[in-house]
Amino acid sequence: MMFLRFSDRIWQMTGSNRGVPNRRRHHEFLDAFHDAGLEVETVLLEKFDEKSADLGKLHSRFRGMPQESLMTQTAIYRLRIKS
Repeated sequence: MMFLRFSDRIWQMTGSNRGVPNRRRHHEFLDAFHDAGLEVETVLLEKFDEKSADLGKLHSRFRGMPQESLMTQTAIYRLRIKS
Protein backbone atom coordinates (compact mmCIF):
# COMPACT_ATOMS: atom_id res chain seq x y z
CA MET A 1 0.00 0.00 0.00
CA MET A 2 3.02 2.26 -0.33
CA PHE A 3 1.39 3.87 -3.39
CA LEU A 4 -1.16 5.53 -1.07
CA ARG A 5 1.49 7.31 0.99
CA PHE A 6 2.13 10.11 -1.50
CA SER A 7 0.16 13.13 -2.62
CA ASP A 8 -1.33 13.09 -6.11
CA ARG A 9 1.17 15.75 -7.18
CA ILE A 10 4.20 13.74 -6.07
CA TRP A 11 2.68 10.59 -7.57
CA GLN A 12 2.35 12.29 -10.96
CA MET A 13 5.80 13.90 -10.80
CA THR A 14 7.52 10.57 -10.29
CA GLY A 15 5.81 9.03 -13.28
CA SER A 16 4.27 6.44 -10.99
CA ASN A 17 0.84 7.36 -12.30
CA ARG A 18 1.49 5.31 -15.46
CA GLY A 19 -0.01 1.85 -15.25
CA VAL A 20 -0.97 0.23 -11.99
CA PRO A 21 -1.78 0.54 -9.14
CA ASN A 22 -4.90 2.65 -9.36
CA ARG A 23 -5.19 5.15 -6.54
CA ARG A 24 -8.95 5.49 -6.89
CA ARG A 25 -10.50 3.52 -4.08
CA HIS A 26 -13.43 1.09 -4.13
CA HIS A 27 -16.00 3.51 -2.72
CA GLU A 28 -14.97 6.15 -5.29
CA PHE A 29 -15.72 3.74 -8.13
CA LEU A 30 -19.07 2.82 -6.59
CA ASP A 31 -19.96 6.52 -6.23
CA ALA A 32 -18.96 7.24 -9.85
CA PHE A 33 -21.02 4.34 -11.18
CA HIS A 34 -24.02 5.45 -9.12
CA ASP A 35 -23.64 9.05 -10.31
CA ALA A 36 -23.60 7.78 -13.91
CA GLY A 37 -26.93 6.05 -13.31
CA LEU A 38 -25.57 2.51 -13.37
CA GLU A 39 -26.48 -0.49 -11.26
CA VAL A 40 -23.37 -2.11 -9.80
CA GLU A 41 -22.66 -5.66 -8.79
CA THR A 42 -19.25 -6.34 -7.25
CA VAL A 43 -18.29 -9.70 -8.73
CA LEU A 44 -14.86 -10.00 -7.08
CA LEU A 45 -13.32 -8.18 -4.14
CA GLU A 46 -9.80 -9.02 -3.01
CA LYS A 47 -8.22 -7.35 0.02
CA PHE A 48 -4.67 -6.40 0.94
CA ASP A 49 -3.13 -8.36 3.79
CA GLU A 50 -4.05 -6.39 6.91
CA LYS A 51 -0.78 -7.34 8.61
CA SER A 52 1.25 -5.54 5.94
CA ALA A 53 -0.97 -2.45 5.85
CA ASP A 54 0.24 0.54 7.85
CA LEU A 55 -2.74 2.84 7.56
CA GLY A 56 -1.08 5.46 9.78
CA LYS A 57 1.42 6.27 7.02
CA LEU A 58 -1.18 7.04 4.36
CA HIS A 59 -1.31 10.47 2.73
CA SER A 60 -3.96 12.71 4.30
CA ARG A 61 -6.17 12.35 1.19
CA PHE A 62 -6.68 8.68 2.04
CA ARG A 63 -6.80 8.75 5.85
CA GLY A 64 -10.48 9.65 6.15
CA MET A 65 -11.63 7.00 3.68
CA PRO A 66 -13.47 3.85 4.77
CA GLN A 67 -11.00 1.13 5.78
CA GLU A 68 -12.80 -1.46 3.63
CA SER A 69 -12.23 0.76 0.61
CA LEU A 70 -8.56 1.32 1.45
CA MET A 71 -7.97 -2.39 1.93
CA THR A 72 -9.47 -3.29 -1.47
CA GLN A 73 -6.68 -4.57 -3.70
CA THR A 74 -8.70 -5.82 -6.68
CA ALA A 75 -12.34 -5.41 -7.63
CA ILE A 76 -14.31 -6.55 -10.64
CA TYR A 77 -17.62 -4.86 -11.29
CA ARG A 78 -20.60 -5.81 -13.42
CA LEU A 79 -22.49 -2.71 -14.51
CA ARG A 80 -26.00 -2.40 -15.87
CA ILE A 81 -27.95 0.55 -17.13
CA LYS A 82 -30.80 1.20 -14.72
CA SER A 83 -34.10 0.32 -16.27
